[in-house]
Amino acid sequence: MISRRALLAGATAAVAHRRHAAAQGQPVACALVLAVDVSASVNGARFDLQRKGYVQALLHPAIARRIEQSPFGAIAVLYFEWAGQTQQRVIVSWQRLGSRASLARFAEALVAAPRPFDGMTAIGAALDFATAAFDLCPFLA
Repeated sequence: MISRRALLAGATAAVAHRRHAAAQGQPVACALVLAVDVSASVNGARFDLQRKGYVQALLHPAIARRIEQSPFGAIAVLYFEWAGQTQQRVIVSWQRLGSRASLARFAEALVAAPRPFDGMTAIGAALDFATAAFDLCPFLA
């Protein structure tokens, strides 16, 4: 048998969850964090190849079409680059991508950004950074 206290606690948690979800803003089909290694093992040519690959993917008509056809017609994306233990930098913060124009703006921001650093490789720190980024997503995924 469930106590009144447990029932009240559950109801309070459910209301708090709904309020949190409502505060997160517009719905999206998914929230995607792009965590890109730019450590010293990634030379200049590979760095350029990585960036160009993301830009080409964002601008590809099939990607735009698939996003437009997804539930809610949009996804949320954040792109950051990482290397060492304390080397993580958001290059393009959370954006709602639901049109070719929004994808192009995201791609343009990537093209314009310089390489932030290189250094040792600390994938664990990058994963922690990515996990924390999901908590800051302003969209309901």
